[in-house]
Amino acid sequence: MSWLAPGIVAILSGSVILSAVFLYLYAIERERWMGIWGVAWLAYTVRFAVELTQEVTGSHAVGLSIANSLLVLLTGILLLEGSYVLAGKAIPLWHRYVGGVVAVGTIVSAVLGLPAIYALSAVWIFRGVANIAAGAVWYRYIQDAGPWSKITAVTFIIWGIHNFDYPILRGAAWFAAFGFMLGAFLEFIIAFGALIAHFEQTRHRLERSEISFRLFAENARDLIFRTRIKPRFTIEYISPSIETLIGYPPAHFLDNPESMIDLVHPDDRSIVAAGMGGEIIEGPWLCRWIHRDGHVVWTEQQLMALRDESGSVNRIDGIARDVTDRVLAEQAARQSDSRYRTLFERSASIMLLIDPDDGAIADANDAAARYYGWSRQQLLGMRISDINTLSEDEVAVEMTAARTQRRSHFIFRHRRADGDIRDVEVYSGPVPFEGRDYLHTIVHDISDRREMLRSLAESEERYAALFRDSLSPMLIVDPTDAHIVDANEAAAALYGWTARELTALTIGDLSVDSYETVVQEIDSTLVAGGQLAVYHHRSADGRIHDVEVYATPIISAGRTFLYTIVHDITQRSHAERELAVYQQHLEDVVAERTEELTRANAALERASQAKDEYLANMSHELRTPLNSVIGFSSLLARGLAGDLNDEQSRQVTMINTAGQHLLGVVDGILDLARIEAGRIETELEHTDISNLCAKVVKGAEPLAAERGIGLKVEIPAGITAVTDPTLLEQIVWNLVGNGIKFTDDGEVRLVLSASDESLTITVSDTGRGLRNEDKERVFETFVRLEGADGMRTEGSGLGLPITKRLVHVLGGTIELESEFGHGSSFSVTIPR
Repeated sequence: MSWLAPGIVAILSGSVILSAVFLYLYAIERERWMGIWGVAWLAYTVRFAVELTQEVTGSHAVGLSIANSLLVLLTGILLLEGSYVLAGKAIPLWHRYVGGVVAVGTIVSAVLGLPAIYALSAVWIFRGVANIAAGAVWYRYIQDAGPWSKITAVTFIIWGIHNFDYPILRGAAWFAAFGFMLGAFLEFIIAFGALIAHFEQTRHRLERSEISFRLFAENARDLIFRTRIKPRFTIEYISPSIETLIGYPPAHFLDNPESMIDLVHPDDRSIVAAGMGGEIIEGPWLCRWIHRDGHVVWTEQQLMALRDESGSVNRIDGIARDVTDRVLAEQAARQSDSRYRTLFERSASIMLLIDPDDGAIADANDAAARYYGWSRQQLLGMRISDINTLSEDEVAVEMTAARTQRRSHFIFRHRRADGDIRDVEVYSGPVPFEGRDYLHTIVHDISDRREMLRSLAESEERYAALFRDSLSPMLIVDPTDAHIVDANEAAAALYGWTARELTALTIGDLSVDSYETVVQEIDSTLVAGGQLAVYHHRSADGRIHDVEVYATPIISAGRTFLYTIVHDITQRSHAERELAVYQQHLEDVVAERTEELTRANAALERASQAKDEYLANMSHELRTPLNSVIGFSSLLARGLAGDLNDEQSRQVTMINTAGQHLLGVVDGILDLARIEAGRIETELEHTDISNLCAKVVKGAEPLAAERGIGLKVEIPAGITAVTDPTLLEQIVWNLVGNGIKFTDDGEVRLVLSASDESLTITVSDTGRGLRNEDKERVFETFVRLEGADGMRTEGSGLGLPITKRLVHVLGGTIELESEFGHGSSFSVTIPR
């Protein structure tokens, strides 16, 4: 094989690279001429693939030769069309006609087997012209591409000239391989030059874009910024408008990017922090910043993310615009709309919102629905002409007047759902709502008012007659100067002037107070809307009258007057002064009696204290002989002084028993005296309450057995409390002994229970019980109640009163439940 095949391979490789370069440029730039030239070089590549096939196989088939020539011709046509597109000119049709003629000639020459110089000349001349045209257009229109752009253009032209020799030298074996090699070299230069030109143009565009961006950013009112997320958050650029926006210069953020988050409003920091981490919000969003002077700045921000190969955000470019005024205006508008909506819907006044274009009722409040008798939804489907008794044309004229002439007050007659026609007073004016102007209409029913006005004229004469003929003195006063405008005959009689003479006077002429004081009273009456007060007025004969004056403002003929009713209370005032003197006397008497009672109470307390001391002293005096009596009777009963007969033993036992009883009474009196004198002392200690109750029950068992009474207990083990065991034992003993004493048949039961804070001891019996009226008296000292047989109960009347007082000393309470004839239950609760 000759060097021809390697030459074809070389130029085939160059064509592949050339088509790939232009198709790549088309994919990037989306320039149509690049795509056309890429397809041209692709056709040229196929042509060399065909020629290589012919060379390798040695085939000289006419079809392959025709395909070869037609692909060359197609390449030329596409190069010319791409050149026109590059030059920005419309593609003419002549070259296609020429190409068609050349194609026909080439096919005929191949079929007839004419020599190559005749068969190929037209094709390669067309191809060469197309190359030269492409080079010229490239030279003229490819700008800012550096020197390689010029080299590329010249290479196009050289290659076009080289195409002219193909029909002549293709058949020379010594030159064909060299020609293909030269063509491959030129293709490589064009491919390389096209890439370099593209890179140079891109660089120039970037430089111009950067300059434009800088000029725009430096002078833009909006904030423009560029940040880099990886490897750490940095601010690459921030426009000077940042200082106008939030008061800090760009250097503040360029030197310390993280400080940006500190200037974001706390409610928006999470969003900005996410953005600094690479998470961005699509579309415009609002962000609040804290200005250097402390006020809040609202911005509308738009971000654009640049991502790396993995899809992660690498850089964020953004623009922020100050929209504080807009946001505040929108907030104010929303608040205003909300207030209007609330006022409209909740108002007790009849309100309609009317479309001025066609009179349609756009909205109606509940008051309107109630007044007209239609539901709110029904009203929204109606026009104002459905309500107004005027015709549609007349209604349209009135609405036009309301909108254009700014008329706001109308009198109409409106129809209600029940057919009733009412006189209405309408206030209407344009208001902006949801981007349009509507007529806000307030309707007042004046049917009653008109009827009232008709009745008023009739009643005025009646009221005038009442004023003139009333027995109460009446004055009409002008509050501006206190002048008396009118007076009735009763007033004339009171003051001693005629009614006409009174109208020449002022209230200052009647009052004993100064004129300035009178004016102040009138002003306060007007402010308060009415006043009742007492004054001193002078009559014509010089006498001073105490008068009670009721004054209230009234409107007449558009002016304000004081309607005044005067009552002469001179006699009443005199009586009140006398009553005040007598009342003071009574208060002095009450004070004197109170002082006497205080002294008597003090004396009573002293007497009570003396009584307590006397009882205590007498009790101690009684204990000494009683102890002797009890002691000696015990010695006699045991026979230490000699044997006693039965009668003597019985009598000695009676002496001992009576002494023991009397000693108990004395001890009770002593205990009561100590308690009431406040001399009883407690000794608190940790006490086993279970053992204490068991001890009392064991001591009471002989007494219960003697009376034939059952003694039941419910005493859980281990219950303790911090208390005075001596006092508590006396309390339990008194209750158990009392139960045994007053129970003739049945049982006495003691129950002990406890909680975390307290314990309760309950002693119940099946004895005689108490009447309801005796339940409180049972705790009074020296009280002995009557039993069911009418007899007084035994005992001294001290046990339960002492028990109650001892319970209170321990900080507890005692409760009683009893039913007459069925027993009693006493519950003592003390803290643990």
